[in-house]
Amino acid sequence: MLIKKTSVLLDDIRHNDSLCYIREGFGGRKIEYWPMYSFFCQYVSGDKDEAITNFSRWYRGQFNKYCKVSKRYGGMLNGSLYKLIQKRLRIEFGRHFKNPEEVKSAFIDMVIHERVTQRMELLDDIIKNGYIINRSYPVVARLNNNKIFIEDGHHRAAILKALGYESIPGAFLFKSNTAFRLFGRFWRIYKVIL
Repeated sequence: MLIKKTSVLLDDIRHNDSLCYIREGFGGRKIEYWPMYSFFCQYVSGDKDEAITNFSRWYRGQFNKYCKVSKRYGGMLNGSLYKLIQKRLRIEFGRHFKNPEEVKSAFIDMVIHERVTQRMELLDDIIKNGYIINRSYPVVARLNNNKIFIEDGHHRAAILKALGYESIPGAFLFKSNTAFRLFGRFWRIYKVIL
């Protein structure tokens, strides 16, 4: 079987190793090195406002650097934040952008704050209700040279680690890079089968 649903130890997880993430110093590294992990730890320790501010500031810097770089390389072009900005522009102004530089800085900051707040609300929900596997958006990882690289679910993994969990249940683990390259884009179909 090329993919299996399993529980993955958080200490074994590494950030996916896309070019931009490697350039930033956390690609291919354990959760403790991921910037969002430090923001979640700060939030859990009680410094909630500062954590949101720091996370938003970092996220804005990443967007400024990588908004024209494809998600495939770890950039933000057509990533979740990019799409959220487009969605908010359509809702509020009836238009979309082709060039992020067309969008007012304050609008981007507002959307980033919204996204960071959503991440912290997820953290609060896990504190209150425990971790619940999201069948629509499961954590997806791939095995390469006996290391597990997370491809989808980075924030959930970092939150669980910040909260002291040892593993992340219900992850979909591709048994190799080849399996992920061949079938990774279609994992939502396979989760129904598994």
